[in-house]
Amino acid sequence: MLWWVIGGLISLHHLRLAGLAGALLLGGAAYGQQALPIIDAHSQFDQHVGLDEIMHWLDRAGVSRVILSDRSTGMVDRGEELLGLAAKHPDRITPAIRSKPPGYAKMRESEFFRYLARQAEHPGYGALAEIILTHAAMRNAYFSLGGDIEILPGEHQTRTAAALARRKGWPMLLHIEFRYIGQRKAIFMEELERLLANHRDLPVGLMHMGQLEPEEAERLVKSHPNAFFMLSWANPVGVGQAARNDPRRGWINMFQGSELKPQWRELMLAFPDRFVLAIDNVFKPQWSDMYVQQVAVWRKALLALPGPVAHAVAHGNAERLWKLPPAQPAQ
Repeated sequence: MLWWVIGGLISLHHLRLAGLAGALLLGGAAYGQQALPIIDAHSQFDQHVGLDEIMHWLDRAGVSRVILSDRSTGMVDRGEELLGLAAKHPDRITPAIRSKPPGYAKMRESEFFRYLARQAEHPGYGALAEIILTHAAMRNAYFSLGGDIEILPGEHQTRTAAALARRKGWPMLLHIEFRYIGQRKAIFMEELERLLANHRDLPVGLMHMGQLEPEEAERLVKSHPNAFFMLSWANPVGVGQAARNDPRRGWINMFQGSELKPQWRELMLAFPDRFVLAIDNVFKPQWSDMYVQQVAVWRKALLALPGPVAHAVAHGNAERLWKLPPAQPAQ
């Protein structure tokens, strides 16, 4: 819709004005010392993670709100538990419709439509979880994926998800591992850009920065006003774990030491409305001090940016995209 383009321009103009006012009235250091609410705009939990653990680690990390989906394996479905948790903590939990049923990659269009539609009937959901288009084969103590998943952006899974997201007024999140797929990258990028051009009314976010380099991300945001990026797994804590457990995967690290790399910093300053903070926990080892560490890394990096940009990335963009109430700093 036109609101996405206009909203982005207004948001950017507002951010620049607010940044000038903040610098004049408060000074950069004073602005940075203000409490920074954090929204984790995409995380998951499987059957091995207790609901009390989720709340514990949200509190420990100082996360104000999480957009959360259940990602149980096999025939386990914790959707009702998720909705119950959100009803108990409406100011902290926004439930997301589960998007990866067993056999998802080979599911017929009518089956996938019914799977999403059944969940969408419940008024408690406020988001749609990521749509997996590529995913490397993996095996750990909690989950096994025997082969790579490759679903082109033009296939029915994306069409079905896009229709639901548009109807609900939510963005759609796509998981594409561009670095991992190598020679297939060009055709996936071509189809992604066709999708973005044909659905300019729909905000489309790339999980894990799409594993893209800064110049590739810059080209996308300049060419497509509805494209944005989720910051999940693009930090030294996440990349460090991946290097030990799954070195082939291709995650990018946006950091140089504890600071953002200059190219990423400049891109975030130029397009502050196109970056959304997310951690993307799934398994029990991630619902741990690792979560606290990742949030701390991002909090420190964002507080080094101008105040309006930090607040946009940390929580403001998620509030706008998912129509969330203003986040308050977690106590």
